[in-house]
Amino acid sequence: MRTLTLGRTATRLAVLFFLVLLAQLASAQVTTSSLSGKVISDKNEELIGVTVVATNVPTGTKRGTGTEIDGRFSIPNLAPGGPYTVTVTYVGYKEQVVNNVYLTLGNTTRLNFTLVTEAQQLNEVVITGNTQATKTGAGTNVGREALQQLPTISRSIQDFTRLDPRNSNNSFAGSSFRYNNITLDGAVNNDAIGFSPSLGGTSGTSGLPGSSARANPISLDAIQEIQAQVAPFDVKLGNFTGGSINAVTRSGTNDFHGSVYGYGRNQGITGKSVDGEGSKIGSSYHDYQTGFRLGGPIVKNKLFFFVNAEIARRQEPQFYGAGTPGSPVSQDLAQLIAQKLQTTYGYDVGGYNDYNIHANSDKLFGRLDFNLDDKTSIALRHNYVKSEATNLERSGSLFKFGSQDFNQNNLQNSTVLEVKSNFSNKIANNLILGYTNIHDYRSLLGGQSSLFPSVQINNVGAAAGNGVPYSDSYYQGSNQILLGSDREASIFNTRTKTFEITDNLTYFLGNHTLTLGTHNELYKIDYGFINSWNGRIEYNSVSQFLNDQPTRIRGTYNIQDNSYAYNYNNPSASFNVNLYSAYLQDEWAIGDRLKITPGIRFDLTSLPTPPALNSNLVNAAAN
Repeated sequence: MRTLTLGRTATRLAVLFFLVLLAQLASAQVTTSSLSGKVISDKNEELIGVTVVATNVPTGTKRGTGTEIDGRFSIPNLAPGGPYTVTVTYVGYKEQVVNNVYLTLGNTTRLNFTLVTEAQQLNEVVITGNTQATKTGAGTNVGREALQQLPTISRSIQDFTRLDPRNSNNSFAGSSFRYNNITLDGAVNNDAIGFSPSLGGTSGTSGLPGSSARANPISLDAIQEIQAQVAPFDVKLGNFTGGSINAVTRSGTNDFHGSVYGYGRNQGITGKSVDGEGSKIGSSYHDYQTGFRLGGPIVKNKLFFFVNAEIARRQEPQFYGAGTPGSPVSQDLAQLIAQKLQTTYGYDVGGYNDYNIHANSDKLFGRLDFNLDDKTSIALRHNYVKSEATNLERSGSLFKFGSQDFNQNNLQNSTVLEVKSNFSNKIANNLILGYTNIHDYRSLLGGQSSLFPSVQINNVGAAAGNGVPYSDSYYQGSNQILLGSDREASIFNTRTKTFEITDNLTYFLGNHTLTLGTHNELYKIDYGFINSWNGRIEYNSVSQFLNDQPTRIRGTYNIQDNSYAYNYNNPSASFNVNLYSAYLQDEWAIGDRLKITPGIRFDLTSLPTPPALNSNLVNAAAN
């Protein structure tokens, strides 16, 4: 019975873990824009068979259609941005041309026309209607022009999603950032495991892969447009309770264009502190980003390329060194603890004065766009990010010795293939295939030879002044000290591989636009994380620490093989998670000012290989 109870409990815990995980995995994806409208004659007659062609001026890409019996037209699968030139022609009527039409990501721009006969002489041609984008819910779009002109400090996607009034510190409508969904070119770009810090470190990247290394997932110079939505009613967008952040990347055009850029700041352009002393940040501080981008034609009007490379280097001091204003630890106490460890164990606890941490990243992005013909275009892109950061953070109530620092490493490779096809005036299709491989791992700064149990000392007070003999009453307080190796860095080696397929088929039937689609994500996760493998020792006072009287001792031991090499290379859990979605939607334009959009969506989660129960644990409980 004990074994059965343990098995049920472990199963429930595993199910709970997966439910939390799945809330972070689900996604939404939109990469295109649409153009629609209506064509009538100067006698207010609806015209059928009118040719409407939208030409992307920078690339020369043309997409055309004909009007239906009620004069309506729709051109899907258009690249966001522009400018576009829209040409309307019909036998017996004067041609009409509209220039400088810009499209926004995920939205439909409406443009109406009134044609006049060739025999009628006009001094001016007036186009009725407007180019206002039709949105499917509350959201904010940030185009290329805004990305270039608006101020940004970290040059991250989150610097621009802040423009949405429902967003604050990566929280949309009050929900956790872990319930957001981020896509790049229609492919998921989330921190599936959920280890990213709550504030995203210094770059505001929480919820994104690599955020623990304080790295942005893509260079801002490679982004064409960003869209943030909270409650969209488009059936293609689903499975998130926070915000949907969608970005599409830049492509080449018929003209060569590029830049070499550098952004940076150091202690010389930072303000004074607010600690009452008006001090300046140390001279060790710097934050630099430099890179280049180049795009252009390989074959004009046919094949284009775009590449971007960027490196980022950041170093920042950590304040609250021992004995400094606001620090929870005095110089005397820090020296006392360091001497105790050196004398008793021969262990160097690391620095306890002001400390520098760094974050470095290298990014490489490449994209090819191929116009197969006037009906089909193909885009292939790859994004590579390698990032590394040290992690030692202090506060007014938490003090960490230098030995707590560790390297957080992240390696990302993401490839996306998109095929956009307008088969006829009535049928269009958008296919997206994606593959992402993410490797997160941590290492101690001094290597495995520096491994030491994680030590926690509670109820510490910050004594003022030096040279005062130690006493518990003098050092009593509510602060905390951590030293030794970080308990979450001794074994941390996770890999996530994701394959996804999305296909949306659109059928235009008079004033109905029908969408039938599916979105599927297949995850292979190697969860190589063991908490407190190096041991965790806790003391409730400095006196207990000095007298070797721990309150609690905890740790994790692998009874099969507890060596570092085995635990690091054999993940504690390996499993698959599959997400399947299917949906159907009808955009019913009842009139020029009224549209009804009913839809239905099905989502299914599958765990084909759930982690097995630990047989050693089950057998131990049975005995």
